[in-house]
Amino acid sequence: MLPAAWKTYRWARGPRGPRRRPSSSLYCPLEKSNISCGNEKEPSMCGSAPSVFPSCKRLTLETMKMRLDKKQIRAIFLFEFKMGRKAAETTRNINNAFGPGTANERTVQWWFKKFCKGDESLEDEERSGRPSEVDNDHLRAIIEADPLTTTREVAEELNVNHSTVVRHLKQIGKVKKLDKWVPHELTENQKNRRFEVSSSLILRNNNEPFLDRIVTCDEKWILYDNRRRSAQWLDQEEAPKHFPKPILHQKKVMVTIWWSAAGLIHYSFLNPGETITSEKYAQEIDEMHQKLQCLPLALVNRKGPILLHDNARPHIIQPTLQKLNELGYEVLPHPPYSPDLLPTNYHIFKHLNNFLQGKRFHNQQDAENAFQEFIKSRSRDFYTTGINQLISRWQKCVDCNGSYFD
Repeated sequence: MLPAAWKTYRWARGPRGPRRRPSSSLYCPLEKSNISCGNEKEPSMCGSAPSVFPSCKRLTLETMKMRLDKKQIRAIFLFEFKMGRKAAETTRNINNAFGPGTANERTVQWWFKKFCKGDESLEDEERSGRPSEVDNDHLRAIIEADPLTTTREVAEELNVNHSTVVRHLKQIGKVKKLDKWVPHELTENQKNRRFEVSSSLILRNNNEPFLDRIVTCDEKWILYDNRRRSAQWLDQEEAPKHFPKPILHQKKVMVTIWWSAAGLIHYSFLNPGETITSEKYAQEIDEMHQKLQCLPLALVNRKGPILLHDNARPHIIQPTLQKLNELGYEVLPHPPYSPDLLPTNYHIFKHLNNFLQGKRFHNQQDAENAFQEFIKSRSRDFYTTGINQLISRWQKCVDCNGSYFD
């Protein structure tokens, strides 16, 4: 037993339990010990008998606790074990003597088990042999061979701690990401079709630019409630705010928008209970075409407009194709399951979703007003940018051999 810790412990505990101290004074038990009470400037104030010395008020139980090292505390564990005391009693005695938190019962139990086996060493045991470091190149090879493997599986394979794997993954720049949602699981034929269409359109535009002739369109549901539950920074004991569970079948209104690089041409909302049919789509085409004739656009005065839309059934059935032919529209090839190649989807609707985020509407008129507010906030450059992105997106599709791209 180390003298300083022993004197402090025996004095603080007393022969029959924790010693009571006078409330108005503090006794210094550290006389002739190597634990300083912090009164080096006035050593005469500390005597060998109990006394009152205001200059030692800095000596608190917390001070004594901080000045005991691990080996001193373990020596007390061994003393209590030799005296036949239980772990709970030992923990209580030490915490009463040196302050709450000095000893932990689970720690005392662990040391008592060690002493029971005849091992009375107070030194830390050597590690089990798990290395604290790993080869980053080896780790990278494991992760890249199976990106879905877990950090715990890697730790088991390398015989290291889980925290070691996490630390080294950060060092090599690896982060965990969820798979990105894609519109469809493409077949090889569908990938080939995307590749062929994108390649041909790039070649055509290189020979004779045609982006300024494109008219494009699409439909979108606008939800009445666009709020989303989000995480909050709160105190540990603070309860999170309540958020209503979304209704399974929310109220919504569908908008159809027609536009080109020059700007917005036409938009309309469906009435409640109405759906897009071939007849409704033909009506939309007529209304759009009439407005288009009133605009001073190059696509009207030159070789005629080129329509870019998806392959929804109302868009591709014979009556629709006949209507477009009568009005002089060329239909641009578009591969199936390719919303990433439609400007309305990747540009207009992306920004519209951001605009609507957090908004809540009480009726259809509120939703329509919000959409009109969004349209008014867009400049001509906004529409031009959306159409011009087609070139880079076609190229990305080619580079990915027809697969979806980020």
